Amino acid sequence: MIKVQHIVFNNSLDFKIQQGGIVEQGVEILYIYFADNCDSNSLCLVGRQLEWKPEIWIDLEKEKLQKVKEINIVSLRGDLSKFSKHISNTFKNTEVKHHAFPLHMQKGLITSVLETKSNLPVVENRTKSVYSSIGMMRLNRYILVKESIDKGYDNIFYPAISQQQSRDYEYQIRQCNGVLSGPITLEAKRLFDKPMSLQEFNGKQIKHLSQSYVNIVASFPNSNWIQYGNCEKFFNSIMCKTVPFMLCEKDSNTAGLQNLGFLPYVGFELANDGIIDYVHRWQGLLHDNSHIFSDKTNAFEVYNKNLGIIKHNFDHLTKTDWASAKDQQFNNMPRAVQEYLSARPIWSN
Repeated sequence: MIKVQHIVFNNSLDFKIQQGGIVEQGVEILYIYFADNCDSNSLCLVGRQLEWKPEIWIDLEKEKLQKVKEINIVSLRGDLSKFSKHISNTFKNTEVKHHAFPLHMQKGLITSVLETKSNLPVVENRTKSVYSSIGMMRLNRYILVKESIDKGYDNIFYPAISQQQSRDYEYQIRQCNGVLSGPITLEAKRLFDKPMSLQEFNGKQIKHLSQSYVNIVASFPNSNWIQYGNCEKFFNSIMCKTVPFMLCEKDSNTAGLQNLGFLPYVGFELANDGIIDYVHRWQGLLHDNSHIFSDKTNAFEVYNKNLGIIKHNFDHLTKTDWASAKDQQFNNMPRAVQEYLSARPIWSN
């Protein structure tokens, strides 16, 4: 009987380094599930660069993975076809297959955003160049906050930053780009006074997001291997007809979310969007586009260039039958994936 194993990269995954890893002996067919928004999918500092944990895991378990006859990469948010090719090149005697099922996660995010449509203002009155609201601090968001303070962007909101947290981020930045900067301590700059659920926040922030030309989307720091892995902040921008600027994975501004039918936005300086190094990419993108974020005239010009794209993406978001689209993606999955996800609806919405 063929031995099959399913591995889910989520917050509960134990890599079992001390016990020799998580790939079981004698496995012939392996299914690996990725959502890329949890601890086991996060970036970690190794030497002088940030690395994706699954890529490190591949090296650690290389000896056992070489004996697997078939590896199935199942992407539940975005596209990992490039990573699948990387695995195929690493294990030349193994059959590697890629299965993209992004709506397993993203359909729920879209549904949540669509529920806020009734909150949209009747008349648009955009008075701000840029907007971004950060719930949980991460490295790309920390870099954004420092840039916003340095450049004086008023419409960037964030949680408190302790000196220890700042010191940890500064260490990562210094290791990656060699620039030493002292830690900072910041009080929270919040959009609303009281804590609230994500759904409640999204409903209330519509007013502020709809008053801005550009929304800086700094989602979970995805791996450079992933494409089209955007979160609810991207869909919120579409709903509010605000232009999203992506501070995320490699080429996230030029790729957009085309696997779901959305068009990428134009008008930004994107020479650094394709840089592999995360810190240099985020810092470079913010620096190159500071003239847009700090000047309402420049932001308006970018907004004007995107009017057709704004309309297309809004119509596509609000008129698509996302439940049917998700069902279609599910039906295209291998039976083993369908059965596994039906029994264990990981990240399902």
